[in-house]
Amino acid sequence: MIERYHEAPNSIFKRVQRETDGDYCLAHLYNENKEYRDNFKEAVAKGRKVILDNSIFEGKGLSNAEYASLIEDLRPSHYIIPDVLEDRSATVSNFKTFLEEFPDLSGIKIGVMQGKNYKDLIACYNSLIHYGADMVAISFDYSYYQIMFPNIEDKLFAWCQGRSRLIDKMIGDGIIDYNKDHHLLGCSLAKEFSYYHDVRYSFITSVDTSNPVVAGMFNLKYEIRRGLETKPSMKLCDMIDNKLSQEQEELVMYNIEEFKRIAGNEN
Repeated sequence: MIERYHEAPNSIFKRVQRETDGDYCLAHLYNENKEYRDNFKEAVAKGRKVILDNSIFEGKGLSNAEYASLIEDLRPSHYIIPDVLEDRSATVSNFKTFLEEFPDLSGIKIGVMQGKNYKDLIACYNSLIHYGADMVAISFDYSYYQIMFPNIEDKLFAWCQGRSRLIDKMIGDGIIDYNKDHHLLGCSLAKEFSYYHDVRYSFITSVDTSNPVVAGMFNLKYEIRRGLETKPSMKLCDMIDNKLSQEQEELVMYNIEEFKRIAGNEN
């Protein structure tokens, strides 16, 4: 089973938490929002798995020293070492430098594979493992996916198809290190996760996505075993203090249950 981490607004954080396997924390919100920070401190205190994200995707990255200080304060079970979007050399350099500067931080160290093409992505993957990544994350939106499917105009579908195709190619080329856990970073379309039920994908152990939550907040209901064919463009981090109507909240919970079925976690 793939562990699910669904980001949620403060107002329904605890209800969503009861239906997930762990909690996903954005560093910049932890610093800026007291209620958010308190939710995650409580999660750690209860022994919940917590993945701390460096907020690079949101454009709010911290300095290495600031991020290390935050890790020491929260003490998450996992943390993503700062990467650079689609830049292999900078990502590897940052990963190596961070571990050299802060070798004694506790927690599972996650490196994010980055690059503009297959060669770069694989070189980054191998370097992250070489330099000590405990887990490797594979992103949902590399531009490489659209290169793989030049005839698909819908980028969401290209991303959805692209990650599974990339993973299959890595398996076929003997790249995957089966001794490492792998995390799927975000998603474009939930139906992608119906693809990973086979035992050969056992190295994929977790996914984070706000997709079912944001969809419900926009009054969108998942189709059975498929999810949606579209995705709201709004990021959850920009709606973290939103209050939901009862109807929105129930849609969120329905979508979470349906995502669970899509991912093969429930019959």
